[in-house]
Amino acid sequence: MSDPDGPRTEWMNAAADVLRGLNADEEPAALLRRVARHTCALTGVDSCAVMLLDETGTRLVTRASHGLTEAYRHDLDSLAPMLVHPTAHAPDVPAAQAVRERRTVVLSDVDGLGEDSPWRAAAGREGIHSILAVPLDADDGCAGVLVGYTRRAHRFAASELALAELMAQYVATVLRAARVKEVQRSTIAQLEKTNAELTTAVESLHHERAQREWAEAQDRRLVALLLDDAGLDGVLDALADALAATVVLESAEDGTVLARSADAAAGRERPAATAALPLGRELGTLGPGSSPVRLELGNAHAWVLALAVAGEAVARLWVIRDRDAGAGAPPLVRSVIERFAPLVALELHKRRHAADAALRLTRDLAVDLVSGGGRDRDLRDRARALGHDLTRPHTVVLVPAGAAATRCARAAH
Repeated sequence: MSDPDGPRTEWMNAAADVLRGLNADEEPAALLRRVARHTCALTGVDSCAVMLLDETGTRLVTRASHGLTEAYRHDLDSLAPMLVHPTAHAPDVPAAQAVRERRTVVLSDVDGLGEDSPWRAAAGREGIHSILAVPLDADDGCAGVLVGYTRRAHRFAASELALAELMAQYVATVLRAARVKEVQRSTIAQLEKTNAELTTAVESLHHERAQREWAEAQDRRLVALLLDDAGLDGVLDALADALAATVVLESAEDGTVLARSADAAAGRERPAATAALPLGRELGTLGPGSSPVRLELGNAHAWVLALAVAGEAVARLWVIRDRDAGAGAPPLVRSVIERFAPLVALELHKRRHAADAALRLTRDLAVDLVSGGGRDRDLRDRARALGHDLTRPHTVVLVPAGAAATRCARAAH
């Protein structure tokens, strides 16, 4: 009997294996070969290539593969430049289209490449029939593409596409984490050198040295939070612990509280001022890129910082400390808030992205259920992954569009 949780287990094993390679400081090519191998196992393709943008950002270059011959790998990079934005006379390919349009592209038959395409003949020699291209998309741009190949006609199931897209999103995050890890390693090494120099400085510099060491600890904590995938709540708790404060994240649009630190778990009571947050009405023109603003809230001090994703203000970060705790305030409060802010924004974006993905998958599942598309087992597996048990009775309610939709929704609830 097959394991109904098999795809989920395979995905978790693949993600863990890639993360082990990252934590072991594996060479980028070896890490990407892991990705290609797991993509084949998860999506049912016979071979896979990982293509990344070159330094100009205009051309895709094959960095790793699994299951491809050396001859075909050579063809990919030598027949013609694989331009993301091809000219009128240059051939287009699914990989470039996926990066350009930032969406998954499926080519069921390589004959669709066109008679003039130099890659059509190469694909025929390799025995390739179908191509799946999934962009390595992240909030800071598209780094490249995962390309899967089959040697037979293959219709990719929704579950296979979902796993391929999930793997691509994870790989984009891993690549970004690898870059951050390298930058942080260099930064920490430089800071450690600075600390060694400060040990020989005069007594008047000892206080500054202590502050720098404390800031380094926050940098290391940030790296650990990123690599451990602590999530939004974990990042807020870490910031609260670092500053002995209460941390609240609110919507920039209407002041709704999106998340907060677990003060009770940290052994601190919530400052009374938190119950009467001004929700931005006293902040004036506070916007993305500004420094934390300090406010006086009755019996507490507060620092407020606007957070932005893709240049758009999405939230405000509040750090609140009891006035009585001011004497023991950690140094460089504003600096620590600014160091944590990008990670808070990243985790908030990841949470929103996960919610959007869950909504899309739920919507696709509902459409397939109502229309009768897909196999029963696939539908049950997809529903189970979304937390629904299709073996139990369900009621389907169709709500008309327009003004009546709100009333129908309230009635359904």
